[in-house]
Amino acid sequence: MKRQTALVILACGLLAAACGGNGGGDIGSADLPRGDARGWEVVDERGTDGAGKPCNSEGRCDEGFACNGSTNQCETCEASCQREGSECGTPKNWLSDFTCDEYCDCVCGSCSAGEVCARIAGSRKCLPEEEACLSPHGSFDANYYEGCPDGQVCTENGCVPCEESCEGKECGDNGCGVSCGECEEHHVCQQGQCVYQPWCGDGVCDKDPFEDCLSCPFDCACGAGSVCVDGTCCAQQCSGKECGPDGCGGVCGVCEANAVCTIDAKCLCIPDCKGKECGDDGCGCSCGECPGQQDQCIDNTCVCLPEVEVCNGIDDDCDGETDEGLGTTTCGLGPCEHTVANCSEGHSVKCDPLEGAAPDLCDVEGNGVDDDCDGQVDEGCACVPNCAGKECGSDGCAGECKDLCNHDCPGPVEGCYNYKCVATCIPMCEGKGCGDDGCGCPCGTCPEGKKCNESGTCE
Repeated sequence: MKRQTALVILACGLLAAACGGNGGGDIGSADLPRGDARGWEVVDERGTDGAGKPCNSEGRCDEGFACNGSTNQCETCEASCQREGSECGTPKNWLSDFTCDEYCDCVCGSCSAGEVCARIAGSRKCLPEEEACLSPHGSFDANYYEGCPDGQVCTENGCVPCEESCEGKECGDNGCGVSCGECEEHHVCQQGQCVYQPWCGDGVCDKDPFEDCLSCPFDCACGAGSVCVDGTCCAQQCSGKECGPDGCGGVCGVCEANAVCTIDAKCLCIPDCKGKECGDDGCGCSCGECPGQQDQCIDNTCVCLPEVEVCNGIDDDCDGETDEGLGTTTCGLGPCEHTVANCSEGHSVKCDPLEGAAPDLCDVEGNGVDDDCDGQVDEGCACVPNCAGKECGSDGCAGECKDLCNHDCPGPVEGCYNYKCVATCIPMCEGKGCGDDGCGCPCGTCPEGKKCNESGTCE
């Protein structure tokens, strides 16, 4: 292991030849690097190992052992820490006033959180950080702490002797961190003397701290609306005022942050709608209303919060349309059958199956229509047959008038249309003596032994 040490000149180091050519230790120095950025000589601290063995010329022992400066013999780390009475840090380097640096192997222990390892009378102890004194002297440690003994005080230069004295003092420090005395209630310590501090209840209307008849009625003999100023009563001029001076060195009131005090001592609220679409303007009025019924004002911004579309005249789903997609309903029988939209002008619509219904119309033969939309036609009507002026067709009571139409040969063959007989086929027998007349009847018959040819003649 290597270590940087203070340039400690030893007698055997000066007389290297007399001490065996290497300072009396086990390790030569001819091949060791010399010097570093801090100007220290770099040496090898290894010596003979084991407790009771001699330390090397630099006061070093092998890993796990420390050098006892009084006997110049190696001892265990535990023994070295116990001999020094150290509970933390590393044992002292007996050749100098410095403690071991980062090259040392021995560690006596570590401190708890909030504690530091401080040097006290040759040993190292764990002290609360506020009780330890940060010293600029004596170590390679980044922070070198000391524990100041009695008769010393911690300064920027570490622990220094102090002179204890309370002469002429009622309170304050005695120069060595001990109090010379405590002040009574309502007194403060100033330059070693207890000085009275005015307070509410001492019977005196004080200017500092400021007291008035409202904040401290115990010390104020003035009436309501008055304050004690320099020991005299001053009537405040605050009638009808919300703010501004009260005439006694104070104010009648303080306006809110968004208001100003006018010349007539009134607090005037200044509206603030900059960057706002809606919401409070800070003065109890509105910066605007949101245009959509489904819009809500969130952080002074109109925000449409979509919901399921229902029939209410509102664009619930925030798509720019109102009451859309709610469908239609069809109902009713016969002439009453019709279809309606389920929502109209924001109101739900029910389909009435009897819309347009009327009593069944009963004339001589009924009208054949389910006028009352109950699924039955002309029910309740007394039917009277009627064939007047009819050559054929219905008599109006599920019967038939006498059919006067010709349905047989010879033609013409007739059919019934609007209660009249109308020819449905005109026989074509001109120039024919036989064959079909075009209406399913014969134009004539051939004598026995002759046939009717395609031209309608017998041969």
